[in-house]
Amino acid sequence: RFIAAVKQYLCLALLKNGVCPVPRVLELSLDLFMTLIEHMRDHLKNEIGVVFSNVFLLLLESPNASPEQKRLTAVALRGLLSQPRLAVDLFVNYDCDVE
Repeated sequence: RFIAAVKQYLCLALLKNGVCPVPRVLELSLDLFMTLIEHMRDHLKNEIGVVFSNVFLLLLESPNASPEQKRLTAVALRGLLSQPRLAVDLFVNYDCDVE
């Protein structure tokens, strides 16, 4: 039940707040997402892919994102990729997975 609630409510809130122009809201959303990845990634494979595409990549590629939004997103991504096992898991699950 907990996993279902996280998928239904928390991931949706992260999608909404993950592109917020208010730096503190974005920062907290990214921190929360990083915590979810570190501790629950086995249960949230699809949700992690959606958040990566619709928050991380969207903000980093968007000409409309502010420099602060891009900086906070890059810092969060750097933090995630500094964990070797996590970096490999992300590559295998979201870059190589054909499903």
